[in-house]
Amino acid sequence: MAKYGNILTIFNSDDNKSTEVEIILANNQTVYLKLHNTYYIETNSKKNTSNVIRELNNLNIDFVFFHNHISDGSQIKSKGIDDSNINTINRILFQ
Repeated sequence: MAKYGNILTIFNSDDNKSTEVEIILANNQTVYLKLHNTYYIETNSKKNTSNVIRELNNLNIDFVFFHNHISDGSQIKSKGIDDSNINTINRILFQ
């Protein structure tokens, strides 16, 4: 099955809304890593990605969702973030 890398940042959210986001991600069988208010998400199809976005829209939260469907060997560069987190983000987004 195809894999797609996504980045979701939520704004002005509280713990309850974060929990609702994580329920959506779990119910849609995604793999994700959360760092603060940003989620690095692996979805498994275009339909799966669309379902996640549709359900997020229903939460009435402010967010930005980046979807990558053409991986070209790009990678994430960082400073001050644990290497294991960066490795996980790279795997989720690009592998």
